Amino acid sequence: ARRQFASFLLHGVTGSGKTEVYLAAAAFALDQGSSVLCLVPEIALTAQMVARFRGRLGDRVILLHSGLSAGERHDAWKRASSMPASLVIGPRSAIFAPVRSLGLVVVDEEHDASYKQERDPRYHGRDVAIMRAHQAGCPVVLGSATPSLESYQHCLTGKHVLLELPERVDGWRLPAVSIVDMRVEPRLQGPLIFSALLQRRLHEVLERGEQALLLLNRRGYARSVQCADCGFIPKCPDCDISLTFHRRDLRHVCHYCDYAEPAGEECPSCGGRRLGLGSVGTERVEEELRSLHPRLRVLRMDRDTTRSRGAHVRIIDSMEREEASVLVGTQMIAKGLDLPKVTLVGVVNADTPLQFPDFRAGERAFQLLSQVAGRAGRSRTGGEVILQSLLVDYPVLLCAARHDYASFARDELMDRKEAGYPPFARLARLEVRGQMLDAVESHARSIAEGLRATREGQGARFLGPAPPLLPRMKGFHRRHVLVFHRSHSRLHAWLQSALARAGDHHGTRLVVDIDPLETV
Repeated sequence: ARRQFASFLLHGVTGSGKTEVYLAAAAFALDQGSSVLCLVPEIALTAQMVARFRGRLGDRVILLHSGLSAGERHDAWKRASSMPASLVIGPRSAIFAPVRSLGLVVVDEEHDASYKQERDPRYHGRDVAIMRAHQAGCPVVLGSATPSLESYQHCLTGKHVLLELPERVDGWRLPAVSIVDMRVEPRLQGPLIFSALLQRRLHEVLERGEQALLLLNRRGYARSVQCADCGFIPKCPDCDISLTFHRRDLRHVCHYCDYAEPAGEECPSCGGRRLGLGSVGTERVEEELRSLHPRLRVLRMDRDTTRSRGAHVRIIDSMEREEASVLVGTQMIAKGLDLPKVTLVGVVNADTPLQFPDFRAGERAFQLLSQVAGRAGRSRTGGEVILQSLLVDYPVLLCAARHDYASFARDELMDRKEAGYPPFARLARLEVRGQMLDAVESHARSIAEGLRATREGQGARFLGPAPPLLPRMKGFHRRHVLVFHRSHSRLHAWLQSALARAGDHHGTRLVVDIDPLETV
């Protein structure tokens, strides 16, 4: 067959066999003497994917990720450059592997935010994958159960070809989803973590010898600690945010800069001993589970438990060998895991992803809830999902409960178009950083003046300068400006003119992020 560039969006519900499509396409490319690049969003997902690819394609599969030692990365890089036809699999940086005769590019979970590198050089792995396939003259397949709205809109405009897998393999049904209104749940003492329904279903699952996943996208024991006598809340000295309490280490930790200080039993401000805990994290959920079921085998998967090398693989292997009955975790457990014994998924607080003040909050919430729901019922046994929420009538929640991507995408795209947000405009985020607030504000104002003076016609607008969600991070004051334009080329021209007019400012640093995933 004649090889040529084409971009496909493979939209398949969770458990529909997207990986089998990747395998068949990869096997065909390798048989033709071409190499394949396959991106996955997290190191945690590479182990299961590599096992399936190696089982089918043998030693032509090369694993490449940041968790490898320098020597292992060198060996993998050398193998990729020397083998006539290989398959390289790994997170976003694997897209730069020096394979020979590239014949296929695959981006699994193409919607995932971890494909965007947030430090220099700033790039989006999915977009680089499309460009690399274009340069090689080969097809690229973007796969997801919850495609990004940018990719979905490209299908509507004909830029991508839409391929759909609307049903699970072997006729397995998508899990039933229940939404629990936590406003009416009886409250005894302390925070309400598990509803009566979730507790009952957990007990039933454990009695049957099955497994469960519990998602809470917040690590640590409690989001903050506050003194009931004087109101003091421990805060990071370098970031405008409260410190998260980690009970296992007895530390208060900043999740932005990793600053940490010991956590005592007395308030450091007034000496009071009435210290109240804020909203719960995964560490607290794990503890509460063990208190409810003392003999329960529980594992936790978050940034704190996966710092050591190979920790991701060990945790997943333990679940596969049924050495644990419940896996508690952050969004890490929502992506791509295939654990057939999992018949129950509980989302402890389905509102958490909706609380972020960003125009993509609804999209991220739908994707997270849909993806984690898809971990349940991946066998003939079937499954159930329980979403605990205070916003039971929220449209995003209702669409996720119905597994209704089409309705969600239609409504969200309509809102985005009306507001002039991506994918109907290109976006740039300009952030000024510095240790002196006056210098930062002066530089940000000069950028806004430059944008105003060189405005680039129709479809051009900007917001700011304004403080972001964290006005101070890692010791640096921050101000940002959001710049929108319907045309990608005109956006770049506008930025170049405005920034040239604004000039350099001593004591500040300007960060320009094109197509940012966060605007706060």
